Amino acid sequence: MHLPPPPCGAEASNSPSSIQLFALGLVIHKHRRQALQLLLHLALSRFVVPPRNKPPSPLRTTDSLLLSWVAGLQNRRKTETPATAAQPSMLSLGKIEVMLGAKEIKILLLGAGESGKSTLVKQMKCLWDQPYTQAERESYREVIFANTITSIQVVLDALPALQHITIPAEQGDAERIDLLLTLPPDSHDTPCLDPKVADAICQLWSRPGLKQAVALSHLYQLNDSASYYFDNIIRIAQPGYIPTEQDIVRSRVKSTGISESKFHVGQLIWKVFDVGGQRSERKKWIHCFENVNVLIFFVAINEYDQVLYEDECVNRMAEAATLFDSICNSQWFRQTQMILFFNKIDLFKAKLLTSPLSSRFPDYDGDNSYESAAKFIHRNFLQLCRDPNKDIITHFTCATDSQQISVVLAGVQESILRKNLAAAGYV
Repeated sequence: MHLPPPPCGAEASNSPSSIQLFALGLVIHKHRRQALQLLLHLALSRFVVPPRNKPPSPLRTTDSLLLSWVAGLQNRRKTETPATAAQPSMLSLGKIEVMLGAKEIKILLLGAGESGKSTLVKQMKCLWDQPYTQAERESYREVIFANTITSIQVVLDALPALQHITIPAEQGDAERIDLLLTLPPDSHDTPCLDPKVADAICQLWSRPGLKQAVALSHLYQLNDSASYYFDNIIRIAQPGYIPTEQDIVRSRVKSTGISESKFHVGQLIWKVFDVGGQRSERKKWIHCFENVNVLIFFVAINEYDQVLYEDECVNRMAEAATLFDSICNSQWFRQTQMILFFNKIDLFKAKLLTSPLSSRFPDYDGDNSYESAAKFIHRNFLQLCRDPNKDIITHFTCATDSQQISVVLAGVQESILRKNLAAAGYV
């Protein structure tokens, strides 16, 4: 017997009963796999929710609708196909109720320092939580001022060591540099950036030599968002400045200890733990290992030619690889879903133009294209996992790109639900 095609489009969204009848037909005619796939599709449409301020998917279902549908399928199967009554039921209604009920998912963010963990948490708030309040935005103002001032001071301090970079002296530049390098430590502790400071940064940033120095920041330690704040210095220095979401996402505050955030994602509750990534903070991770559902490990893929703050003899990517090796092969995470984020791909693409990957990895024989270099790093990290049966999901991300990260997080949501369904024996 031929079955009709599954309903779609307006028919599917406006007539859920037609979807139920189609699934019922699949079960009756022993197409169990297709029926389970349809169930998965319905469940995904329920749990994989769009970001804040985005319209929902047209195909949605409620708890009572889906549960009554499943119950109806089971009863219908018992009455119409008695020969199969002795077989195990297709679905356990109790398990479905547990799965569809509000469930807490514990997510642990791990990785070396400055790999983008806290940035992802900020993006989660922007996408799923309430917008930043006026007070919250204002609280980031001093952080952004401090990031901007510290960054320009770091660049100016590095200039003498960058002997092949010269900044032609223009009128007033010496005074501007002196002003910036002699600012008191609390100069950012103000509701408005000093106009003289803002003008000095603006004028110096217009010099090609300073931009060249920032492009060589792998030779010293510079905040990744330095160029962004320098580019926006005029706006940031305006009286009454209120940070935008992008300003906040790009701000940098060293993570210490363990920070917990809670997000309601559809009917799920995500408890996200952001742990400081510096060496001194890692001893605190042990307290987060129990009952973790998902682990997201961050690798700053652009740091292949940089060294640690804590130890300038250690390459940052080598440190990340060592750390990932210990995490993915740890007994604590044998049953934990693992997701690997290769973050900061925007900086990685730009850096490859001036700093070949082969200069740090002699065994790399590819070209300087993003695709070839990223594939090499991706392969090297996955090879560290000694469990051939462990499925590690990977994403190449730019955590400061809200649009891209929303797509990635939708994929993470889907993978979490699929694993839960698989663990319950539904797929």
